[in-house]
This record gives sequence, C-alpha cells and structure tokens, in this order.
Amino acid sequence: MTTKKIYLHILIFFQFGFGYSQNFQPSWQFLFPSYNTAGPISANIGMVYSVWANPQNTNIVFAGSNTGGIFKTTDGGQNWAACDNGFPSVVGIDDIVGRPDNPDVIFVATGMERWWDRAWGYGIYKSSDGGAHWAPTGLSFNPTTAKSQVRIKKMAINTDNPDNMVALSKDTLYKTLDGGLSWTKKEFPTEHWGDIEFEPVVYENGIARGNSNHIYIADNGFWVSRDGGETFTDKSDLLTNPLYF
Repeated sequence: MTTKKIYLHILIFFQFGFGYSQNFQPSWQFLFPSYNTAGPISANIGMVYSVWANPQNTNIVFAGSNTGGIFKTTDGGQNWAACDNGFPSVVGIDDIVGRPDNPDVIFVATGMERWWDRAWGYGIYKSSDGGAHWAPTGLSFNPTTAKSQVRIKKMAINTDNPDNMVALSKDTLYKTLDGGLSWTKKEFPTEHWGDIEFEPVVYENGIARGNSNHIYIADNGFWVSRDGGETFTDKSDLLTNPLYF
C-alpha cells in the first residue's frame, strides 16, 4: 500500500506548525517548526503560514514563516534548513506555489498581515533551482517606501498554462502572462480577499473538462471571473452562510 502524506496548518494559540498523517489516519505527527532548525534565524522562526510539497517528490516540502523566511526539507520533514539565499532580508512568507510542469520553479509571496502584527513584503520572488537561489520577479516592492508597502496574500498558477499566474494583495489583483516577468494590476472595491484559484482543467480522452479562464476569489463573499480576471461578478448571494478571512 502506498503511503500518502497530507500536510496541514495547525494553530495552537500563538504557535503555528504542521504535521502529517499516513494513510488518512486520524492521528498526526508534529513536524515543524523546531528551534533546532538550521539557519541564521533559528531562534526567531515565528509561525508557519504556508506549505508547499513537490508533487513529483513529496519528501521535498517548503514551509514559509511569518518572520523567519522560508525553509526546506528533503526527507519528508525530519530535517529542515533555511533556504533564503537571494532575499534582501529575513522576510515573512505568506504563500508558496510551484509550477506544475516544473516543480523546481517556485514562487513565494512575501509580507505578513494579521490583526496583531504587520510586515510589508518585497513582492513575489522566484527560484528556478528548487529553492537554492531566489530573485525578484517583475512584481517587486520597496517596503521602506510608504507607497510601496504591499503584502501579497495569495497566488495561483493556471495549470493549463503555467505562464499565466495571478496574485492577491489587500484590494488588488495582479496578473502575469509571461511567468512573472511583467504584471498588470486591477483594483477592486473590497479589502478582504482571502483566497484565489483557477478552475482546474482535466483532460478525458482528449476532451478538456473545466475552463482555465474561470477564476474564483473568496473574501467576505465569493467572486467569479469568466474572462481570465478582466472582470469579476459578485456571487455572494449564492452562499447560505458568510465567509470570514
């Protein structure tokens, strides 16, 4: 029987960590963070806000901290090390995504904002070598300048066209069609966007099921785009209970 691992964010008071479950069992083993984790900021790891596992090798997992940067394990979570070569300073990591066609290409969203604390980010950074080195994409900010204080909350990659990628800040949608080299932005009259996803496309007998031009956003309601993010329609009336993020 194949062993499956599921990674989960677990909030326990003010410590964020995650663990894994084997074969969908109801028991979980704590994996991270540990103050013995290697790296220059091991005593200030903070809380884990994002996790991404390499779909081609699930022993390779990245975890992003709100104050300690990004960490990587290559042995399924037994050992972790900081992999922040290329960042201008220790930053908060709010989201991690990898290209479905090449999992060595990874994007991280920098910045952190919660009701008790805030840290502006440098935009979206990219690694093309599995996290060994990082460089800014075309969506970059200088957090020391008031007009450039932006926190990227969530990202999504179009699995049908991985060069097509979207990202959310507090009230702005950013979109790239060239793998992160250049971005356009669209502001919206909402300030609480929580998550964003492309509609997945599955091919069955050569027939596409799904439409990658459809994008869904969850905030205090629910928004839908049918034109690749050019326009969105508020569909919150379809929800029976409000959403809060």
